[in-house]
Amino acid sequence: MITNLMLAALIGAGLQSASPGPLSLAEAIHIARQQPDPSVSRYDAAARAARHRGEAAAVLPDPVVSAAIMNLPLTTLDPSGDPMSQLRLSLRQMFPRGDSLRLSRSQERARAREERARRDLAVREIILDVRNEWLEQRYWELAREQTLQRLSTLQDLSGGQCQRKLGVSGWAIILSDSVRGNPALAGSPPS
Repeated sequence: MITNLMLAALIGAGLQSASPGPLSLAEAIHIARQQPDPSVSRYDAAARAARHRGEAAAVLPDPVVSAAIMNLPLTTLDPSGDPMSQLRLSLRQMFPRGDSLRLSRSQERARAREERARRDLAVREIILDVRNEWLEQRYWELAREQTLQRLSTLQDLSGGQCQRKLGVSGWAIILSDSVRGNPALAGSPPS
């Protein structure tokens, strides 16, 4: 499967593409589908192999041809010189019983379908991982935007007091001191 590091690289690669904005979910999924993944390739190869095995299983075994010479006199090499001399030529073909050829073929086809289903599952898991990582990244981007917006609002609300005391850069210290001094705000969990 694609690790989180690979997913981050895919999303990061899309951010540096020609599109000026952030990578959309559809673009991230499109990029992930186009990237070669070893697990998907493995299932493709296994499905092709099972399909070829199925084709081979539906064919009769190769015929066997044999030739033999027995009791040939070594002195004359004449087969008619000895009444026990024999020349034998045979052809043998095996015919499997029943529907075993058809059953073997259907079994290998089922294995090929299984491997294709595993491939589809691997692709779906990759897409799920990309979606989860994209949504996680998007969540943190939105959280950052909202946090900055809230801090800006707080700065606007108490901006005059902060600028008079410590300047613009020290406003967070003043706010944290005022939260510690206010018992109603001090016990509340951070949001």
